[in-house]
Amino acid sequence: MQVNSVVVTGMGILSSIGNGISEFQTSIMHGRSGIRHIKEFQGNSELPFTAALIKEYSLIDSIEQFDFNINEQKRIIKLLRRMPMALQTTVISVLQAWKQSGYLTKCSKDKRISIIVAGSNLSQNYMYETVKEYINLDRRVNPSYAINHFDTNYIGFI
Repeated sequence: MQVNSVVVTGMGILSSIGNGISEFQTSIMHGRSGIRHIKEFQGNSELPFTAALIKEYSLIDSIEQFDFNINEQKRIIKLLRRMPMALQTTVISVLQAWKQSGYLTKCSKDKRISIIVAGSNLSQNYMYETVKEYINLDRRVNPSYAINHFDTNYIGFI
């Protein structure tokens, strides 16, 4: 029987309590939480809305942390700025993991690099926006809609 090893060579995160593994780990070690009651999203509701928002996010600042030349930076920013924030932050997390792995600047063709798994739970914001659209309409959103948006995983093969 052949044993195949799985090796985690890099990790990345962009969250409400940290941009990058080091900042996120420091926040966790100090017991910080990014979860807050958010008043601006409550609308007409009396109930509190709870969220862990990513504050002060900048696509350009996020891309500048990597060792891309100016033309690569422009191309990546042009591609990412058309994407929703959920996908942008997922790509930033993947690039952080890629950089930590050492493969960002050098990728050997004789090495097997096969899977990148990235997750995002920012899709809940899409659900919220959809609910806002339906509040003043006579029809209702199917309640099972929410179940599909609690967590989203993206898998890429290289």
